[in-house]
Amino acid sequence: MSKDHFTLTAVHARPVQRLHLTYADCRSSDVDLSDWIGSSKALAPLQDSSLFAQAQVGFQGRTVDWIEDELDLAADNLRNLATEQADGIGHERIWTCTAAARPQRRQA
Repeated sequence: MSKDHFTLTAVHARPVQRLHLTYADCRSSDVDLSDWIGSSKALAPLQDSSLFAQAQVGFQGRTVDWIEDELDLAADNLRNLATEQADGIGHERIWTCTAAARPQRRQA
């Protein structure tokens, strides 16, 4: 199964803690990271706009990196967030609902 929909080909930092993302399946979207940055100690360094502006595509397009192997976000999580912010239903919510709907096995 192709995972092009989770592989980044380009990332551009935008003002106010936003990223413009382009994926290998040609989908582009903007994602607002201000809530994540404001509520996460690990992402707090990204409040520095000069650091945030250094966003780049990470290893094999699987991440957005600011500081390699130290400060990055996964491409699939960013796509999910962008979809949810655009009033769509992201893959993480679909997986959660699907798992909850499965019948549970009874133990003998």
